[in-house]
Parts: sequence; C-alpha cells; structure tokens
Amino acid sequence: MIKIYDIICMKILSFVKNRKLLYELKIKVRILIVEDEFKIADVIASRLRKENYIVDVFDNGEAGLDNALTNIYDLIILDVMLPKVDGFKILEEIRREKINAKVIMLTAKSMIEDKLMGGNSGANDYLTKPFHIDELVARVNAQLRMDNVQVQKYYVEAGDLRLNIKNTTLIFVVMLLQTMNK
Repeated sequence: MIKIYDIICMKILSFVKNRKLLYELKIKVRILIVEDEFKIADVIASRLRKENYIVDVFDNGEAGLDNALTNIYDLIILDVMLPKVDGFKILEEIRREKINAKVIMLTAKSMIEDKLMGGNSGANDYLTKPFHIDELVARVNAQLRMDNVQVQKYYVEAGDLRLNIKNTTLIFVVMLLQTMNK
C-alpha cells in the first residue's frame, strides 16, 4: 500500500523531472485579510494582488483565526469588529501561539484606548477607517521591510505544492487531495 508520503514524493519528483522547473521555485509573500466589509476587503485584496502578493480573504473572525493558525502568512490585515471572533482576540491568540507575522489592525475604532489595546496586544501597526489604499499599501510594504531587507520566508512553492522549510511539512492544494480520493 502506497503511503501518502510516497505519493507526495512522487508528485515532487514528477513535477521537477517533467517540467525541469526546480530553479523556478519562487518564494512569495502571503497576506491574510480578515475583513467583514466585502467592498473594503475586495479593494485591498485586488490592490495587493497587483503588487504581486498572494492574498487570502476571510469575512469573519472564526475563519480568519483558523487560517492564521493553520497557514503561513508574512502579514495579516485584521479588522477589529468582526463577526464570531473580534480582531483583538484573534491577535491575542496568534501571538500566544508564537506566530510572528506582521499585523496591521484596520478598523473604524479610532479612540486612543483602542489603538493602545492593539499595540499592547502585539499589533505592528494600526490604521483607522476611512483610509487611502495607497497609505495601506505603503504600510504593508514598510512592515514587510522591517527587521530584514528582504522578508524571510519559511516556504517555497512549486505548482500546487508548498514546502514549509521551518518545520519540513509539505502541503498541496485540495484539488490534488480530491483527485487522489477518487
């Protein structure tokens, strides 16, 4: 019986042999947006994709927290007032789990107490609504430049595979798993 590990190894070897693209493995910056206002989330995601970032968007705190804990992100844009789980609780949980992604809080809450709460909870930046998309993009770029000239990535991608270099786990997209189950 073939183990899932063997299937993964065969998939990698097949990808490298057939396409000879090992040298083209690209490390890309991944950003998570957790924002319940569709139009705002869509504008942010579209603009960041134009900047060549990989962007995932979730419209509630529960899904956002789950993805922040199970995926690798370089930066998280986090609304405060979210359905199911609020942004401050998400921030506390990801910091408790030692996730070191940069976090920009994006919210209509502009009181100094809220800004202090975000900063004290581990946010790297705090931007109030309404905001200009160019300012948000500038803050994203600044956060990604901090501490490193180039953002340190912990994964590489090839086709539908993602290798986490830090803990040597390999993830591939759901379509492949669905194909294997047929």
